[in-house]
Amino acid sequence: MAQQFDCPKTETELRITLDKLYQHSKEVYDAGKRPAFKGLLEIMSAETTIITAIHNIKSNHGSETPGVDKKTMRSNYLQKPFPWVIQDIQKAFRHFEAQEIRRVYIDKPGKAEKRPLGIPTIRDRIVQECIRIVLEPIFEAQFFKHSYGFRPMRDTEMALERIVSNTHDTGYHWIVEGDISKCFDHIDHAILLKRLHHMGVKDRRVLQIIKAMLRAGVMGECEVNEDGTPQGGLISPLLANVYLDILDEWVSNQWESKRTVYPYTSQDSRTAVLKKRSNLIPSYLVRYADDFVIITDTRAHAENWKARLETFLQSKMKLTLSKEKTLITDARKKYIKFLGYQFKLVPGKAKKGYMPAFAASGGDPLDVVSNLSDFIFSLIRAVGLILLGYGILQVGLSLQSHDPSQRSNGMLTIAGGIVITFTREILNLITGTGA
Repeated sequence: MAQQFDCPKTETELRITLDKLYQHSKEVYDAGKRPAFKGLLEIMSAETTIITAIHNIKSNHGSETPGVDKKTMRSNYLQKPFPWVIQDIQKAFRHFEAQEIRRVYIDKPGKAEKRPLGIPTIRDRIVQECIRIVLEPIFEAQFFKHSYGFRPMRDTEMALERIVSNTHDTGYHWIVEGDISKCFDHIDHAILLKRLHHMGVKDRRVLQIIKAMLRAGVMGECEVNEDGTPQGGLISPLLANVYLDILDEWVSNQWESKRTVYPYTSQDSRTAVLKKRSNLIPSYLVRYADDFVIITDTRAHAENWKARLETFLQSKMKLTLSKEKTLITDARKKYIKFLGYQFKLVPGKAKKGYMPAFAASGGDPLDVVSNLSDFIFSLIRAVGLILLGYGILQVGLSLQSHDPSQRSNGMLTIAGGIVITFTREILNLITGTGA
């Protein structure tokens, strides 16, 4: 039976409703089923949802970037009477017709080619944000726990840390570096809409609006967009994650999330049994948007995964692996490239005999040091602050005891603490990279 919630009338009621959507979705999903929600359009088109969406958009500099109608948030919505704004967006929900998208091109970091963006009109952006606000908690409760791109409270560092912990705990060093060729441009609309319905969106009115958004033409290029979700749309990252969740589910269900008859309390025990008593191929997936890696134990298993990935993506998702960029790498011998960083395993005192090493992708040795991930430098800074505090304490005690030796040791400790605390800044000065 489809779940339905009351329409929120205040910001507090909206937050409570979103929490309920998440909780119900999670409870049903954890029980091995999928949720079902109706009446979502009423929540999306509620006055408080529209106000929240407008606040979210206006805090972004892109709100002043016009679509094909030349309208901006400030001139055409923020300066209009409040009742008119609410009625205009609610009318758009009742009779939605997606307006054409304006095409712009932005630079890709470190590449000569440019990234195409599709800029919807401000009205369509508000509608998209209203939809995103309501659908995000439903999907967040079901998404694979080790996908990190375009998700709240997740970032690049968490994805990198997952690779570190996997390779450290398992000792696995064979990695499939996955690259999906033009993923956003080749998302199949029918498959995506089916996935949205599968994950709980049973309100057909919402599905029809999303379908219209996906098919919106691009000014000067096409009247109807048959494939893909435009990069630049506020809802596009969420829809891309919904689509790629098909891949996450398929990979994880073959190892990490494989259901077993016996409910193991220890993950280590479960993994040991799977390795000994099954023919399953070990795999640990880490995905950030359309970039992903699969960590496994042997070259043969890595090649097996690459071949099956290619088949699955083509047959089930109508996507293609890039033959040039999808690599099989022994991380003990060669760096893998992921999210702008290079990762390698080097001999060291660790559980499996190898330590992780990160470097900025494509940098020289000095850049490698100065661009280590933020979480590593935060640890270094924490050690420096502890030493600094201890040194100050020593100096303070020496003033009471009149002990010159203790005072000298304290000053040396303070100096060392300062150097360690400001390691990053010192390296930036040396390399000339700036703050």
